[in-house]
Amino acid sequence: MRKTLLMGLTTLALAAPVVSNDFGLTDTGAAFAKGGNGGGNGGGNGGGHSAGNGGGKSSKGVSQNSRSSRSAKSSGSGGKSLKSIFKGKGKSQKASRGKNKTLKEILTGKPSKRSASTTTRSTKKSNTKTARATAPTKQATKASKRPPALPDTRVKPVQAQLKSLNSLNRNINGLMNSSDPKMDPFRAFVLASATAQTAAATVDSAGQDHQTQIDILAGLLDPLGLTPPQTAEERDALALTLETLASEPVPQEADYVNADGSLNTQAYQAAVESWSTAVAAQDQLAATQTSLEALEAAQTEAALAQEAVSDDALTLAIVDSLNATGSRTVTPEDVTQDMFDWTADRLGVGEERDGLIDDYIGGLEQAEAEETDDADVLPEDVVETEDPLDGETVEEAKLRLASE
Repeated sequence: MRKTLLMGLTTLALAAPVVSNDFGLTDTGAAFAKGGNGGGNGGGNGGGHSAGNGGGKSSKGVSQNSRSSRSAKSSGSGGKSLKSIFKGKGKSQKASRGKNKTLKEILTGKPSKRSASTTTRSTKKSNTKTARATAPTKQATKASKRPPALPDTRVKPVQAQLKSLNSLNRNINGLMNSSDPKMDPFRAFVLASATAQTAAATVDSAGQDHQTQIDILAGLLDPLGLTPPQTAEERDALALTLETLASEPVPQEADYVNADGSLNTQAYQAAVESWSTAVAAQDQLAATQTSLEALEAAQTEAALAQEAVSDDALTLAIVDSLNATGSRTVTPEDVTQDMFDWTADRLGVGEERDGLIDDYIGGLEQAEAEETDDADVLPEDVVETEDPLDGETVEEAKLRLASE
């Protein structure tokens, strides 16, 4: 059955090929037989194929059919091939798909809705592919289930911040005699504070001595019409002036005799006093320079001593104390203001505080005072008695006693 059907379709395709015109319409006229006796009945079968049946035989009709058959074969672009019949569509049909116009399009001159929709779907499909190709890939970020921990901004109590610094809660004897390595930095700070206070006292003393020397120099320079120097340049100029005055010969009486041969005592004494003052002022200027140098040296020592008890030095002492055990590493940035103030209060840093530093210095002053008192007291085995002779010799005392 299947073979019979295929053979029939093949015969029909060869006998009456379809011819397409330039407009894409099917032309069935070429398939009819011409010149035969009887009426030719054209029957459309499967896409415009026709078969002519005549009542009489005519060679002309046969020849016309032969020409039609050859014409159909020669126009391979218009008729369907055997492959296109069985496959349904040929390559040429695929290539010309969408290009041939329908009858409605030819008559109205407008594209059909089907063609427009086909074009629209094609454009949308192309745009969709382009958008998919160019759209950036979004990486989904997985939301964290737990919010990030916030930094702890709570301020710890002072005692919790101090940690091992609480060992500083002791008296001065406990600090100075302690073998605890955590106390070594603070013991050194106390000693440095005592040194700084001594240096400051030395500056005060040197300053007072220098001022005394200046006052003496001013008293000597006043009769000479001069003043104490304020700068190094003025000092050098004054030294040159005094050297000139002191280098003059000592005044002689013969140089101050009146016309009658008497001594001009007033002039002579003034000359001697002026010369003596210049010599004394020259020596005093040197003494004043010495006191100035002593003051500057004391100030330098005090400045160095003050650096050892500065805020930075105390902070470093706190750090060294906390690191003395080796269990942790502390930096100056870890020292809070509360830690610094607490330690400064315990030690008595500064004039406004009273602490271990004051206790240590007070102990030194007391010990020095006791040594002074002991120097004034005679030993117990030495007893001072009244001299019975009262400056007399033994022989003189015997003679005095015998006469009495």
